[in-house]
Order: sequence, then C-alpha cells, then structure tokens
Amino acid sequence: MIEDFGRLLIPSLILDDRAHNRIIRMEWWQMDFSGAGIPLLRSDHPLVIVPGLDHPGCVIAMPISPRFAFLACPEKGVAEYLAKFYGLRSLAEWLNFQVVRLANAQVYAGDTSLTDFVRAHLAPAELLLLGEARARGADV
Repeated sequence: MIEDFGRLLIPSLILDDRAHNRIIRMEWWQMDFSGAGIPLLRSDHPLVIVPGLDHPGCVIAMPISPRFAFLACPEKGVAEYLAKFYGLRSLAEWLNFQVVRLANAQVYAGDTSLTDFVRAHLAPAELLLLGEARARGADV
C-alpha cells in the first residue's frame, strides 16, 4: 500500500481551505478489519464523514480493500474506542451500511456474500435519477 495514501488523496478532494486544514491535522491510520468476519465494501462514493468536520468526534473512513480502511479523526482514540465499545464486526457493518447508502450507483465487493445487504440498502436507479433531476432543478 502507498504510504500516507489517505493524507494525499482526501485533502485533494476538499476545496474548502478550512476543511482541508482540519483534515490534514487529523490522525491518519489504516485499520485491519480481517477479524470482523465480514468483508468491507467499496463504492463509487466511498468517503464517509460523520458527524461533520467541525465535530470533535469526527470520523473520516474510506474502505480501500475487503480487509482495510483508512481512518482519520482529530484523535486516534475515537475510532479505536468505537471498535472496542461496539466491536470490530459492528464497526465493519456500520461502515458497509454508510458506503452503500452514500454510493451513487456502484458498490464493489470481493465476493457475493453481501449481495442481499447491498440490494436492501442501495437506492434504486429510479430514485437516483429522480434525485439527479431535482438537483438540476427539474420539476419532478
């Protein structure tokens, strides 16, 4: 893996200088989810930011493989606490849900074990098209 991948990629996606500065000052690391018992999903919009960059408990997560995710927080202990408190599997399930929920149209997986999960949580194409039409200001 590329050293400091997240530190290089994520800030380039953010054009707001204030947001960029907050992100660049965060603690960055990769977390191994191989012990979670389920693979991580990736998508065409894999970046998860909750509850927001201004929040002291902000978590930025981006799955990069079925086993690994990049994480960033103002303090590394935030995500580590979540993994210990909720368990690694619950954190993986939450991350998968967020990645599918935020996907524009595509979700990527290493196998078919989560196909039903993806189908249950990925917005149907009709809803995506409706959302795009509304975003363009069309009267729908």
